Amino acid sequence: MTTNMLPVDTIVRIALREHDGESPDVTAYTEHITAALAKPDEIPVFSSTSSPLSLVRFRCLLQDTGYPAEVYLPGDDAEEAEASSSSQVDWGKLQERWVGWAVEVPGEQQWAKESSASTSSITADLAALSVSSSATALPPVVKNKYPLAALGVDNYLGALLKVYDADASFRPASAYDVVGIVSAAPVPTPYAADGEDEPPLVPAIHVISAPTPAFPPAELPQDGEATRAALVAHLASAFFPPDVVAAELLVLALIAAPATRAGGLPLGTLALNIVRPTPSATLEHVLAHLTPALVPLPISLPLLHGATFTPSSSDGTSLAPGLLQLAPNTLLLVDEDGLGDGGALAERAVKNVQALTQAITDQTVRYEYPYMDGLKMECSLRCIVTSEATSLLPSDVSVPATLATSAPSAPEADLAKFRSYLSYAGGAAHAGTFSIPAAVGEAVQDAFVEDRRVAGTGGAAAAEARLTRRMKVARLLALSHASAELSRDVWDRAVEIDAEVEKRVSARDAERREKKLGAPTVNGTDAAAATTPTAAA
Repeated sequence: MTTNMLPVDTIVRIALREHDGESPDVTAYTEHITAALAKPDEIPVFSSTSSPLSLVRFRCLLQDTGYPAEVYLPGDDAEEAEASSSSQVDWGKLQERWVGWAVEVPGEQQWAKESSASTSSITADLAALSVSSSATALPPVVKNKYPLAALGVDNYLGALLKVYDADASFRPASAYDVVGIVSAAPVPTPYAADGEDEPPLVPAIHVISAPTPAFPPAELPQDGEATRAALVAHLASAFFPPDVVAAELLVLALIAAPATRAGGLPLGTLALNIVRPTPSATLEHVLAHLTPALVPLPISLPLLHGATFTPSSSDGTSLAPGLLQLAPNTLLLVDEDGLGDGGALAERAVKNVQALTQAITDQTVRYEYPYMDGLKMECSLRCIVTSEATSLLPSDVSVPATLATSAPSAPEADLAKFRSYLSYAGGAAHAGTFSIPAAVGEAVQDAFVEDRRVAGTGGAAAAEARLTRRMKVARLLALSHASAELSRDVWDRAVEIDAEVEKRVSARDAERREKKLGAPTVNGTDAAAATTPTAAA
């Protein structure tokens, strides 16, 4: 992060000096920039048609943070240098600024994007002072520096960020809202050999205020419990028949995040596998209206063999993106249907599967740099896998359910409440209030001891796995309420959900066995279908 930014007027003068073209009056321009900063909500968002010297906001993911720092002469020192000979310049006044490549947040949903224009008088005045521009495509050298390029998404917004703080430090795949002045700059290159062409120009933003987190937690709606109940009902209607158990598990998956780590493993995550008999786009449609960043990932053999899931740098100067280089709390919606009957996996495919597994279980993504043996960086990804059979990927809960053929709708006012609720319940601050009363802790321990006794020696491992799964569900169930307390009622509900999931899995396994052996019928009806559990618990 950064906390020691240069004064706004100094950054404005630098931006004007580095602008290649006619510049407005410095005093008037600075006054308008200062006035616009007082009304941040009226600052337009960065777009492909943003004019040079316009003031913009850019919600972005930092894709490449490894460029070397740039040096510059600030303010009056630079103007004095231009008016004098180099022998009279005090080069000891040179300062450094951080430079990195930023891209639009992968998977950011349309409802989450801010308005692309403002009608305020301040913005109109700034537009009059800026230079007109038309949309321009990014040059080939950065065309593929977008995490979703492997999925065919190469038309994206990107810009070099110039941050005026010598101590600034950012991690790749972090996401921020930045405010700054649009410009253009050459792509950073490590060396410029004689006879080579000049590096191409790309959009640049002179950042004039400290970057802020891209998706800060929202406030809990006043009717938090009513909003939770309405959200569960809304999600339940995405299944047929309406499925409260699957809906509650979806809520938990949408607020899961690694709140802390114990022994390197994350605490607070929940990987969910929806096992449905037939494919459906219903789930993606419903979830896209609730979570600000969602990336559908249709797994197939061609994708596993052709794409790269982890970022890498061949020369240590430029970082190529990977499919898993995503913003914190992005929902990864994996569809395994494309795998079909499977097939042999070559080395790249194996590495991609391992990378996806690592991101789900350990919440880490591997970055490949020369002279460095696989740097693992922590991530925070939410993962839901849909499949016709139990997922090949690791999951904490695998629940059989049938998706509806059409997605439910909800009024925009209700969707806004759902989004605020999920943002609050999934925030780190709320997770920090989680508590377990001593009496409940003792009851959980007693139940585990009894479960192990009933299971016997041969069932000890299953009993431990069941406790681990139930504790994960119970913790998130507690966080789905405003109190964040794992009460006895919350624990009992976690046990009910887990028992229902086990019941469905057992019924599904029995049905599959009967189909393989030739299922008997009951009164002319398939016995397996007759024993399928109801969707709601």
